[in-house]
Amino acid sequence: MIERHGRPVAQLVPVRKRRDSPLGAMRGQFTMTEGWERALTDEEAEAFWGGS
Repeated sequence: MIERHGRPVAQLVPVRKRRDSPLGAMRGQFTMTEGWERALTDEEAEAFWGGS
């Protein structure tokens, strides 16, 4: 117990074991097509965002 002016302000407790990270859990399950990182054209952006 950590106290300030005789009043408890914090309690030290054991650290819980970390769970495995879900990042990378689907590695190898799908592939990205070439050029996926390029910016959308105006027409693609319009179609994606559903503009009129």
